Amino acid sequence: MGGWFARHLSSLGHSLELYDVDRNAAERLASEVGGRPIGDLRESGGGDGVIVAVPSRAARGALRELGSLPKRYGFVVEISALKGPVAGEVRRLRRKGMTVVMLHPLFGPRTKDLEGTVAVHVEPGDEEAERSVIDRILPGTRVITMGLREHDASVRYSVGLTHFIGLAAALALSRSAAEPLPTNSMGALMRLVEIALSESDSFYLDEPMRSAASMRVMRAFLRECERTLDLLERGALPSHLRRARNRFKSIREQCVRGNGV
Repeated sequence: MGGWFARHLSSLGHSLELYDVDRNAAERLASEVGGRPIGDLRESGGGDGVIVAVPSRAARGALRELGSLPKRYGFVVEISALKGPVAGEVRRLRRKGMTVVMLHPLFGPRTKDLEGTVAVHVEPGDEEAERSVIDRILPGTRVITMGLREHDASVRYSVGLTHFIGLAAALALSRSAAEPLPTNSMGALMRLVEIALSESDSFYLDEPMRSAASMRVMRAFLRECERTLDLLERGALPSHLRRARNRFKSIREQCVRGNGV
């Protein structure tokens, strides 16, 4: 999402400094959006704020490095999918008087404009100041506020499990000689497959997919698959569908309120 934010903020008229551990990547992006690439955070001339758009496993170190710099920014926005691993560093920066936003955009780098987009504002510190920052960088995006534990638990299902299902379906289909038919259910499954395969390889090495808690969710899903198979074999599934349908209505209503995210 770093590239997306660079293009987006440039389109809003902001001047940018771009840092990447891969200097060539920063230079390529700078040539595209007109920003200034830097090879070290200490080279920064300072500015209104910083967007930290790195994999979850690297976000904590990036925030710690920002906190060690002599300069202070007006705000820091951290956008990793899981907030538990970075919460300690965020609180340290806040104690130093910095406005630090834990933000989770519920849209991806292929988003063309902000119409209909949703973002989660996780465990605000100074909520008024942080919301002002969000409104500035994502004007028009609808913002949901969540607690840290609630958010991270939801991510393991809404991101981890859905990508796991899409990835497993992609691998199963790639090994099958059967020609898929254009049914409604296949269309829904192919959408999950498309999302799963659009992610970078590094996405599947990061914490939202590989943390112990995420793995527990996926293993619980596999156990439920085995249980469902058993119910099908015994012809006992219909008696369990009412609870599933009632629960689905509640989940669906929440997703509709979140614009389908």
